[in-house]
Amino acid sequence: MTHRRFNSAFALVLPALLGLACGSGATPASGSGGPSGLAVIHTSVDYTSSLLSLVDPATATLVYDNCLNSGTVPPQLSQGLSGDVVLPSAPLPGHPLVLIDRGNNALVWVNPADCTVTSEIGVSTGFAADPHDVVAVAANKFYVTRNSTNPKPTADPSDLDEGADLLILDLDLGKPVARIDLSPYATGGAGINPNPDRARVLGGKIYITLNNFSADFSQAGPGRVVVVDPTTDTVSSVIDLPAFKDCGAIVPVPGQDGALAVACFGAPADGADQIKGSGVALIDTSASPATVQPLMAAAFGRPLSFADLAVVSPTLAFAVVPGDFSGSPPDQLWQFDFTRGVPQKLLDASTSWVLGGLVFDPDAQRVLLGDADPQSPKLHVFDVSVWPPAELPSFSSDPAAGLLPRNLGLY
Repeated sequence: MTHRRFNSAFALVLPALLGLACGSGATPASGSGGPSGLAVIHTSVDYTSSLLSLVDPATATLVYDNCLNSGTVPPQLSQGLSGDVVLPSAPLPGHPLVLIDRGNNALVWVNPADCTVTSEIGVSTGFAADPHDVVAVAANKFYVTRNSTNPKPTADPSDLDEGADLLILDLDLGKPVARIDLSPYATGGAGINPNPDRARVLGGKIYITLNNFSADFSQAGPGRVVVVDPTTDTVSSVIDLPAFKDCGAIVPVPGQDGALAVACFGAPADGADQIKGSGVALIDTSASPATVQPLMAAAFGRPLSFADLAVVSPTLAFAVVPGDFSGSPPDQLWQFDFTRGVPQKLLDASTSWVLGGLVFDPDAQRVLLGDADPQSPKLHVFDVSVWPPAELPSFSSDPAAGLLPRNLGLY
């Protein structure tokens, strides 16, 4: 794979119609217009290509089908989108539409009004950095979690190629300018990398989950959240999640000031004991030190997805329970309450490893979820403005090509 050097990674691109591999342009959905506020990343069955569509979450309708795909050619992109593209976990200041192309180690800016690529920035000098998330407290300064550790970094620290960090991008300069090393904060002892995953901004601080795995994933350390002060670009504290392993999604809890919820999968290498390290950690950052209330996955019967968590309020949240690789049991969507009650299963998927991209839109009061069933790919929609939450009609977010919705993100 060819990776861009930092000094040549930023390419400002003139607006143009997209040239797709099939020779057709982006297709606005009938009767729809501009940007919708929700992006959906689809993949082919073999994960070799990606496709972006835009959805209006308020009306649960398609705005643009095939807004951008892996067949897009220069001058829009220096190289086509890889088959491993995700979205930021929360809207960024100024509400740009940014894609995280993990396979190509780059961030890609898209104009949602006409589906043109406006710029891109590489986040690696040559190693597979595996960027997982991007957050910001200002419109011109981004922080990128780089999940991978470079086994052979250069001797020049100005190359910023060590990985396992928060990479700092100066958008005025159009390049990375510094990094915050998170290696000292890995848990589990020697040989464990921090694997920074998802991040959120709350109260002016940046909270980052660490996966904490050995290079071969045979060992895992306890869960941890690292807190970064963006005024000094240093780690100000850590929040340990000792009951959990492999923690990822981190979301605020509406209606509870200073609260964050973190989803943890448990370590697959623990076998039958994986479920003992899985669940949701409810963190109260307003306390000093922060307190952690665990909700263990035993109540759900299986480990929870570390990637999918939507919280509507302290009394209503949603999580995905992945199925077995055999397909039985299948993936499931559950709702639960942090304060009382027993988790409730809402739906079964047709098979396993198809549900993903769970997102809550607080303005529309909708929870949306991708279903990558190859026979019937669709988005599930729930109205959470009523009780109990009401499932609305599902719909296809890529009816033209029928690719599989894997990741959703508000912008």
